[in-house]
Amino acid sequence: MKCAKEFGDGWKALLVGASRRATVTPCAGDQQLDWVIRKYTHYYNSSNELIWRTDGVSLLGVRDGKRVNTYAPAFPSSGTYPWSGYKSDWTTFDDSSSATTYQGTCNSWTSVSGGWGSFIQPDLMNPASEACGATAFILCVEQ
Repeated sequence: MKCAKEFGDGWKALLVGASRRATVTPCAGDQQLDWVIRKYTHYYNSSNELIWRTDGVSLLGVRDGKRVNTYAPAFPSSGTYPWSGYKSDWTTFDDSSSATTYQGTCNSWTSVSGGWGSFIQPDLMNPASEACGATAFILCVEQ
């Protein structure tokens, strides 16, 4: 909703959580739910640099079931990073109370008072986390 409000209909947030999933199996793009990346599509950053061209798997930086470097960064490296909720293999971080890591989706992006949310680096790899009340931005993708 935030992306559609800011950029118009046809834009969605590059986030995963309870209502959006990129993949269940690492780097496979299977069992997707309301996923924002499309097959056989070129994706560009705000500087109009090609980030990735998807093939039969609608995930960025994935070829032949393996994670590889993107062609260009998804966003400028400024010290502020976007919320994501996904690991570098595009599977979703566990948000349950039994989760042993400090990464998650801030209760599917509904909580600012407790827990942790993961964010991603410009190359869409190496996720890290921040407390759910922290300020971060969201990557928006045109559909």
